[in-house]
Amino acid sequence: MITDAQLLFSEGQDLSQTAAVYTSTNVYDRGPLYAGTSQSNVGISSLGEGTPLYFYWRCTETFASAGSATIQIQLVSDALVGGHDGNSIVHYDSGALDASTGGTPIAAGDFAFAPLPPRSIDGLNEWERYLAVLYTVGTATTTGGAITSMIVDQTSLVTILASGYEIDSI
Repeated sequence: MITDAQLLFSEGQDLSQTAAVYTSTNVYDRGPLYAGTSQSNVGISSLGEGTPLYFYWRCTETFASAGSATIQIQLVSDALVGGHDGNSIVHYDSGALDASTGGTPIAAGDFAFAPLPPRSIDGLNEWERYLAVLYTVGTATTTGGAITSMIVDQTSLVTILASGYEIDSI
């Protein structure tokens, strides 16, 4: 699978944090929104046309917490670049995942894929201009845990390599 750096929201983002909402390291700007079928809209963003796309996240460091911490992962779109102004539209929601040491926390290697809805006939389908991932650390502080998240075009298992990794020539 080939990934696109512009569609990478987080690469091993450290989520050993106090209980709060954290925005992904990167935010994707879709550009001006597509508004109908007029020829004047050629070149305007229309996420979801053509190849099906998927939201993908992988735990890159096992979560830990002395308390009963949870982690929630949400792909959202918003009209503002910050990723969440209180009016974000949620396109994926993991629900509250266990991040506590005493339970069964999400572990390094755990992952999920979720299909992204294509644009609707009118081109909007409730997608706003800016896409981001919101990580909500709930209930207690986490002392370990990291996530990589991105949009991909295949659901095959992926090997994530560090930035700048070079493949030897044959």
